[in-house]
Order: sequence, then structure tokens, then C-alpha cells
Amino acid sequence: MVEGLMIIGCDIDNVISNYFEYLWNCLFSKYPEKLQGFDRYSIDAWSVEDWRTPLTSEEIYKVIYSIDLSRLDILPGAKDFLRRRIKNVFFISSRELWYPNTFPITFAWLQRTLGYPVLPNHLLQIDSYDKTEIIKRLDCDFYFEDNPSTATNVAKMGTKVLLFDYPWNRNVKETKNLIRIKPPYWQNVAQIWQDI
Repeated sequence: MVEGLMIIGCDIDNVISNYFEYLWNCLFSKYPEKLQGFDRYSIDAWSVEDWRTPLTSEEIYKVIYSIDLSRLDILPGAKDFLRRRIKNVFFISSRELWYPNTFPITFAWLQRTLGYPVLPNHLLQIDSYDKTEIIKRLDCDFYFEDNPSTATNVAKMGTKVLLFDYPWNRNVKETKNLIRIKPPYWQNVAQIWQDI
């Protein structure tokens, strides 16, 4: 496959941005006494009701909905890797589920943190975790994700998935089309890219 012709789909939160890390820092700064000594990596990021923290779901959601998405950081190495492929990258996010009407914020964040122009039609925000139809329509050759069910479903379609390793997706088994990427994520992607 010729790299210049590949279509790459890429989730944003926990793949390009440090969303979970930022969320945790916001939770900890609001409730330090309750979270002191708690292992944040024991949390399933996709199921707030199942978080076994001293916080109530209401306390967690209050912080989630107050997050300023423009303040997230980019994960190390993402900018350099994506810059070389930007014409072929589509950013596909489920942010609309949690943060309606955030396209302008997300688009501005991508432009600022990546440091180069992103075409508006290359940012697709949907209100569902099921990204299979968009990925199929775009005919993506590769997809970067952290959500276990999204990664599994996309891999079953035949698209090569690079699953960023987090505690909430450790139950997902690697397959021919699903490759687990350990931290430092983007540095490891760059190392294996030529071999996949």
C-alpha cells in the first residue's frame, strides 16, 4: 500500500489529546480529599456509573460537563506523525455525545495543537460511539482508537485498527486487524508504521 494514498481515521480524545489525564486532574483538584491515594487507572473510562471511586456519578458528571476542551494537551509525537500525513487524515470523534455543538472548539484546538491547517471536512463529530459507518464510507485503511467496542467493530470490518492501550480496553484481544499500541503511543506508532 502506498502511504500517500492511505486514508487514516483518528479518534481525538485519549488518542491525540490527553482527555482522561486532564479529566482526572480536574476531578482531583475539585475533590482532593476523596481521591487521595485512588488509582485512576482502575477506572473504566467508558462507564462512569461503574467507576468505583469515592465520588458520586453526579459529582463526576458535573466535572465532565465543566471541562474546557480547548485546554487539552496533545499527546507526545502525535503532531509530528500526523503532520506528514495530514491530507489523508480524518478526525472522527464522539464528542457530540458529551459536548454538543463543540465543532468550533475542536476544530480550533486541532489547528492550534497540530500547528498546521486541518480541512473542516476532515473533522467529523458524531453523537454515537459507533463509528463504523463513517469509517466504511471514508474507506479508511487505518483507524486509531481507544474505545474497546469501536476498535473491535472497526477491525471486524477489515480496517486495520491501532488500539491505544488503556486499562479500559485491556480485555480486547489483538487480531490480524487490531494492533495494541503501548505508551509512548505515537513514538511506538512511528516505529512500527512501516511494518504494518
